[in-house]
Amino acid sequence: MRETDFTWVRFHDLISRLISSANEAMSYEFLALAHDFNGLQNNYHRMEFCLQNHALIRAVNNFTNSMLQKLEFCGKSVDKAHQLRLSGNDLFKERKFSDAALMYTRALMNAPHTDATSQSVQEIGLCYGNRSAALFHLKYYTQAIEDINEALKYSNDDSQKKLLSRKLECFINLKNAREANLLLESHREIFSESQKSFKERINSIGGETVAKQNIDSPRMISENSQISGARKGIAVKFSENKGRHIVSTSDINVNEMLVVEKPYSWCLDESLFLYRCQQCLKQLNYSGLPCFGCNEVLFCSAACRENAEVYHKNECNYSLNALSSMGVGYLVLRTLLTAKVENMCNQVNSVNKKVNEVDSYYETNYNAVFKLGNHESDHQCDENFQFAIASLLILNVYEKKLSEKLTDLNRKQLAIAILHHCQQLNTNVITIHSQDISNTLEYEVMEKRIGFGLYPIISLFNHSCQPNTVAFHSGSEITIKTSRKVKAGDELYFCYGPSVAGMSYKDRQAALKSQYYFDCDCVACISRVENKRRAFKCPKCNGALIINEDSTNECITCKSVNVEVSELLSKVEESRNLATEGRKLLSEENYDDAVVKLSFSNKIKEKYLFRINDELKDIKSDLCTCVAMLQHYDVAFQYCKQVLSITKEVFGEQSVEAAQVLIKMVSLKLRAIEDLFDEDESSAVSEARNFLPFVDSAIEKFKVLDTVCDNVDYSAFSSEIEFLQKNRQRLICFL
Repeated sequence: MRETDFTWVRFHDLISRLISSANEAMSYEFLALAHDFNGLQNNYHRMEFCLQNHALIRAVNNFTNSMLQKLEFCGKSVDKAHQLRLSGNDLFKERKFSDAALMYTRALMNAPHTDATSQSVQEIGLCYGNRSAALFHLKYYTQAIEDINEALKYSNDDSQKKLLSRKLECFINLKNAREANLLLESHREIFSESQKSFKERINSIGGETVAKQNIDSPRMISENSQISGARKGIAVKFSENKGRHIVSTSDINVNEMLVVEKPYSWCLDESLFLYRCQQCLKQLNYSGLPCFGCNEVLFCSAACRENAEVYHKNECNYSLNALSSMGVGYLVLRTLLTAKVENMCNQVNSVNKKVNEVDSYYETNYNAVFKLGNHESDHQCDENFQFAIASLLILNVYEKKLSEKLTDLNRKQLAIAILHHCQQLNTNVITIHSQDISNTLEYEVMEKRIGFGLYPIISLFNHSCQPNTVAFHSGSEITIKTSRKVKAGDELYFCYGPSVAGMSYKDRQAALKSQYYFDCDCVACISRVENKRRAFKCPKCNGALIINEDSTNECITCKSVNVEVSELLSKVEESRNLATEGRKLLSEENYDDAVVKLSFSNKIKEKYLFRINDELKDIKSDLCTCVAMLQHYDVAFQYCKQVLSITKEVFGEQSVEAAQVLIKMVSLKLRAIEDLFDEDESSAVSEARNFLPFVDSAIEKFKVLDTVCDNVDYSAFSSEIEFLQKNRQRLICFL
């Protein structure tokens, strides 16, 4: 759940520079201020104390003004747009269509749209038209059509034919016969010479064929009466030891949706401003509509651009640099820009009310965000002082960008709200990933961070190091699904970051205590569950050695503690480097050299890693693939056999994971027998006869798995069974 350390480093760096500046301006008075601040017991007194110190206010104002001057952008320029478009044309001629499309996008972002001159109007039309051509070559036909529609608003009659012809080609490539016919009929005069040939191509598509569009995010079949965006069968409960939490009120199957939530406030990673929509965070695929006021952000649609006005109208022309400078602290400013002053003040007035009752309805709004825990008393005195000083800075920025004038009372209340939100960041910010929503049951998916936000509904879930839910991301929207069956009355858990899969028991406890201020008592921690799949080999007994951050390394098997691991870690790091080099060679189809690197890596891993470590399984799987590409199928089969042994120990003899490895083993063995048949027919026949029971056993395993599958409407493993049966027939042909 914790936002990445880098954004925190930038926020703390900003605070350090602010405090250093204030200290320099105030000298001994600042030290006295810090000392007196430590005696204050709540946020009301903390911010009242700071706001009454005029020297501090002057110092923060000076720092804010200096910062904002550096953050301001120069804005739009038709000349710059023109030069960027010409650069795009050069890239297009070199057939660098991706780079060309991005250059046209930058040109659009710099072209003045409001009160545009005739030159600017022409540039905008040319940019959209040229970008549509680049998108067409990239086969982003839907985006190309959107750009053509925009270009037609700005373009003259001479370019209409070219644009409409490209639009028609897009519909044909999308196999959208209906729209293609409508376009052809509505512009007969333009397509008069080519109408017949276009008509023949459209007819070849089929009259009613429509291209597959992007699938919208899933919605609940039945809505929850207590929780917005949630399914029926779950409810918010409260207890003294757990606080607010979510439980199931009915049995729920695996892979069922529980909650779908968009954030109240969020920030897109600054490196992705050219590639994702600022509002919904969806990928732009080299397209996007620019902001009318600044040259920093893009949107996927006019609707997203309009919806973003709630916050962007006040941050326009400085959001990119402000995010870069403020890091995760910028989320506080975004939260303020999204909320109304009156609403924030009302929440501050009720801040002393305990959150010990279950609300009648939970939804993603400012009230829900404010009620998230801020752990005010858990923060160290110096942390609260730093957050208080940062709150004055954020208040200054907010006031300078806000159109309405604040009263002294409102200013104090907002300062308290800002401090409250700064204290919330550590425990409530959720990282947003690029992983799309999927119906797959394979949850170990590689994810790329694209931003961070506040999700007040999802934040109601308590933590477990082995949770019964999993998060899927689509743009800024997060869907929580069950990762295993849940019984009525069970609590539903979400993993905040530290997990059995990635950390030892001691490291999980330390991380959760440090960041979230609690001692984890989830089932995995009560049982002190360790993940042997990331364990090293104990030098004393070859058992599972668990490495801890505090160096209290311990062996699960022989119970040795404080095991020295410096040489072991050095060797394993060497093996990882060799594996990386080997995989690169494998991807480059340099199989001979890849085998050498991977083999050396495997040898080291076998010596220093526990027998079911994931790295061992992965390196053997890579060796299997590499050796198979060199057509040494018997050797590849042996590596695959070792993978099967690890898989069985981890997942079980009758697991799906183990059965899937059998598929690969059958393929490899069959190829080995086919090669042997050309050299020694009798040996090949003997091999085939001996291998038949293995194939029969694999078929039986999949049939058993099929019978225990929950879905009775279809065979979950029909393709696997069919594959094995066909290969069984091939084996019989040798006999």
